Amino acid sequence: MHDIGKIGVQGHNHVLKIEELESDDRRAYESHPVRGQAAIDVVKGLRDAGVLIRYHHERFDGSGFPQGLKGENIPLGARIIAVADVLEVAVRTNPLMEPMAAVRRCLAGASGTYLDPALTLVAQGPAKKVFGAGEARKGWIKMNIDPANLRTGMVLTSDMRSGTGLLLLKRGSALNIERIEAIHRFYDLDPGLPSIAVLVEEKG
Repeated sequence: MHDIGKIGVQGHNHVLKIEELESDDRRAYESHPVRGQAAIDVVKGLRDAGVLIRYHHERFDGSGFPQGLKGENIPLGARIIAVADVLEVAVRTNPLMEPMAAVRRCLAGASGTYLDPALTLVAQGPAKKVFGAGEARKGWIKMNIDPANLRTGMVLTSDMRSGTGLLLLKRGSALNIERIEAIHRFYDLDPGLPSIAVLVEEKG
């Protein structure tokens, strides 16, 4: 929801590269937090969330937008969203890098400038739960599996999407019977990739 204001904005995938946008596109892009707040303001119960949407692109060093707020003048919730937003983009735009390696590099580079340094210190634990499935585990091996051969206990090492892009399961999800059956149903309706990247526990 924090990026709802990006709808209709050109160049909206360049979250970490806004300096590459032409001036008109950049102004439009930098308006998306305000547009996002306005979009949900009609729902009274979401107005507090709208404030966080407005400020989630403010930077801890004061160089962000739309108002150039600095440090703890940025609402805490907006600073937390900024961490999650930047890490998701860092992982998505570095597909050849292990997700946690991208996370660590991003946190080190953005701490104190883009991100609240206190939050970058505590973000490692939650980030590992979300992005750590792709890291090597003792006694586990990575495999690409035909959907028909999925088994309980396997762990996804990347997000699983249907052929039209619908998110089915997030990276790190452990497979059980219900999830495997759901995957098979979706693949019958909207086939995704022919193989699925998983971690499989080696048997002694």
